[in-house]
Amino acid sequence: MKLPAPLMPGEHGAWAVVFVPLLVGASLAGRVTSAVLWLALAVLSVVLCYVPAQMMLRAACGAAPDSNKAAARFWGTVYFTAGVLFVLPLLVQGRWALLEIGGLAILLFLANFFLTRRRGKTIISDLLATLGLTLSAPSGYYVVTGRLDLTAAWIWLLNFLFFGGGMIYVHMKLAATATKKAHLSLQEKLRLGGLNLAYHVFALAVVAVLAVSHGTTLFAVIAFVPMTLHALYGTLKLSTRVNFRRLGLVLLWQALLFALLLGRSARAGSEGSSAPNPSPRLPAAGAAVLPAVGDLPARIAAARPGDTLWVAPGIYRGNLHLDKKLALLGLGKPVIRGSGTGSTVLITADSCVFQGFVVEHSGRMLVHEDAGILIKSHHNCVADNELRDVLFGIYLFHSHDNLVMRNHISGRAELEMGERGSGIHLWNSQRNRLIANRITQARDGFYIQNAHHTWLEGNEVFNLRYGVHYMYADSNVFLRNRFYDNVAGAAIMYSRGIHLRHNDFLHNRGFASFGILFQDCHDSVADSNVIADNAVGLFFEASTNNRFRHNLIARNDIALQMFQNSERNTFSENNFVDNLNPLLLVGKRTLSAWSANGRGNYWSSYDGYDLDHDGIGDLPMKIQNVFDYLEGRHPHLRLYLYSPAAQALAAAAKAFPLIAVNREMDEHPLMRPVALRGHGGNRLR
Repeated sequence: MKLPAPLMPGEHGAWAVVFVPLLVGASLAGRVTSAVLWLALAVLSVVLCYVPAQMMLRAACGAAPDSNKAAARFWGTVYFTAGVLFVLPLLVQGRWALLEIGGLAILLFLANFFLTRRRGKTIISDLLATLGLTLSAPSGYYVVTGRLDLTAAWIWLLNFLFFGGGMIYVHMKLAATATKKAHLSLQEKLRLGGLNLAYHVFALAVVAVLAVSHGTTLFAVIAFVPMTLHALYGTLKLSTRVNFRRLGLVLLWQALLFALLLGRSARAGSEGSSAPNPSPRLPAAGAAVLPAVGDLPARIAAARPGDTLWVAPGIYRGNLHLDKKLALLGLGKPVIRGSGTGSTVLITADSCVFQGFVVEHSGRMLVHEDAGILIKSHHNCVADNELRDVLFGIYLFHSHDNLVMRNHISGRAELEMGERGSGIHLWNSQRNRLIANRITQARDGFYIQNAHHTWLEGNEVFNLRYGVHYMYADSNVFLRNRFYDNVAGAAIMYSRGIHLRHNDFLHNRGFASFGILFQDCHDSVADSNVIADNAVGLFFEASTNNRFRHNLIARNDIALQMFQNSERNTFSENNFVDNLNPLLLVGKRTLSAWSANGRGNYWSSYDGYDLDHDGIGDLPMKIQNVFDYLEGRHPHLRLYLYSPAAQALAAAAKAFPLIAVNREMDEHPLMRPVALRGHGGNRLR
C-alpha cells in the first residue's frame, strides 16, 4: 500500500507564531528543561494536525472531495498519536492543565474554521488563529513552573499583541497590493494603514500600562518599540509592490528580537548588578501623632493616599490592612497584636512604608499564609520591626521590588519544625532586597521559590532548619550573611546563577546536616565564603558547571560529599583545612576540575614538596580517605569516625595505598593558604 503524501501547513509564518512564544514562555519561567522539549514536540504534532483536521471538516461539510479524506484521516491519526505520546511525559509530571489549554486551542480552531468558511480569511479570523497559536507561550511557562497564574496570562497577552500586530501589518500590505495602483497618496496610505497604526499604538499602550502596574518589566515595553516603529515606517512608505519573501524575513527578525528582549527581562538584575541602596526612603513627619489607645484601623481607613501616620507607643489590638499608599511609622515600638486569625498586617497597596513596630499573634494556618506581615503589592519598605509569636514572619506573595530590612523575627519555638512557617518567605516575587534581618526559631530563615533576582545581604540566621532555602529561584545574590547552628546553612535546589560571596556557614550539625546543599543547581559561583564546623561542608547532587574559589572549608567532618552526577564543577584557590575527610564520593568519579589556570587548592593534609619554590606542590594531592571508602559501603562504621582506629587506617592507607578509593586529585596543590578576598580577622568563632 502506497502511503499518501504528508500533509503540511502552507502558512509558513505559523511556525514562528507557535515556537517563538513557546521559547519566550520557557525563558520567562527562568530555565529551559527537558519538559520544554517534550512540549515543543507535542506542539509540533498539534500544528501538523491542523491541515488534516481542516480537510476532514470540509469533507464533512461537503466542501471538499472525498478523495482527500483518506489522506487526511491517515496523517491526522499519525500526528495526533505522536502528540499524545509526546504529551504523556508532561502529564506524568502532573501538568494536567495542558489538556485545558488544548481544549481552548480546539475551540479557537473551530471558531476560526467556521468563520473562514462563512466569510473567507479576515482580520478577525486570523486574530482568532493567532490567539490559538500563541497559547504555546503560557504552555511553555506552565511546563517549567507548574503554574497558570497572572504571569502566564500576561505572557500570553504580550505574545498575542505582538504576533497579532504582524498579522495586521500583512493584511495592510495585501490591501495595498489589491488596489493595483502605481502610486498611493498619503491619504490613501493612512486609509489603508489606519487600523495598522491604531493597533500598534494600542498594543504599546497596553504593555506600558502593564509595566507601570508592575505586571511586566520595562524590557517588555522596549520589545514592542521596533515593531511599532516598523508599522509606522511601513504605513508611510506603503506601496502596491510588495516583496513578501523579504517581508517574511523582516517579521521573523522582529520576532527573534522580541523574544530576545523579553528573555532579557527575565535575566535583568543578575550578576553584574550593583549593590542596592540599603536605606529606605522615609517620609517626612507631617501628620499628627496617633493616641496610644484608639481605633488604629479606623484612622488608617480615614487617611488619604500618601499620608504619613506616626503611631505612639501602646498596644493596638486587631489586624491591620494597608489598602492605600501610606507610611505607618512607630514611635517607641508600639505593639500590633493580631486577632490570632489570618495575617496581623496585610499590605495590598503599592509603595507603603511600615516601620518601627512590634508585630505579634498571627493566625496558625500554613495554607492561608498566616504571617506577621503579608505583602501582596510592590515597592514597599518594611523595616526595623520586631515580629514574635507569628507563623510566617514576613511573606511576600507575588510581590516585586520591595525592601525588607533590619527586622528581628522569632517564630513559634513551641511548634515542631515542620509546623512553623519561614522567617521571610518569597513566592513568585521578583527583585526584592532582604537586608540586615535577624531570624530564629522558624522553619527556614529565608524560603525563596520562583523568585528571581533577589538580593540578600548582611542577614543573621540561626537555630532553625535551613538558613536559606532556594527552589526554582535564579540569578540571586547573597552577600555577607551569617548562617549558623542550623540543620543546613543553605539548601540551593533546582536553581541557576546563584552568587554566594563573603558568607559564613558555621556549626550546622545533626543528622544529614550541611554547610551548603546543592541539589540540581547549575552555573553558580561561591567566592570567599567560610564553611566551617559542619557535619558536611558542601553537598552536591546533580549539580553542574558551578565555580568555587577563595573559600575556606575548615573543621568539617566531611569537606565535600559529591554524587557522580555532579559534573564540570571547578574548585580553585580554596583552603581545605583540618577536615576529617576531604571527599566522600558516591560513585566512581565526578569529572570535577580541582584546579584552574594552573592553580589548585590548599590542603592542610597535603604532605608533598615544592622543590622549585613556585608555591605549587610537585606531587598531585589525592583527594581521598580510605575510611570514607569503607563507610560508603558500610554506613554503620560512621560511629568510629573519630576513633584512633580510623586515623590509623588512614595513615596506613597513605603509606601502603593498596585500595583504589577514587581517582580524584588536585594536580596543582598550593603550598600556602589563600587569603579570602575582602575578609580579615578570625571568623570561626
